[in-house]
Amino acid sequence: MSTTGPRPWMIAETNWKHVKANPYEVAVLPWGATEAHNWHLPYATDSLQNDAIAAEAGRIAWEAGAKVAILPNMPIGRASCR
Repeated sequence: MSTTGPRPWMIAETNWKHVKANPYEVAVLPWGATEAHNWHLPYATDSLQNDAIAAEAGRIAWEAGAKVAILPNMPIGRASCR
């Protein structure tokens, strides 16, 4: 599949016309904690990883014929212990 345009399983990259035309069967809501990961990793590490994993899982499912919608990531919480 070409990666030059929007990925149809990634809702954040599509538009209302596309969403309306595709009867999705399942929606995935990736979420991750916003917290410190020592000195070398960003606060959004969990969310960044979840975005990548959800996008790849969505691609595999879509190419296998599943009508999956990956929703925009939802970062949650905040850790201030560091």
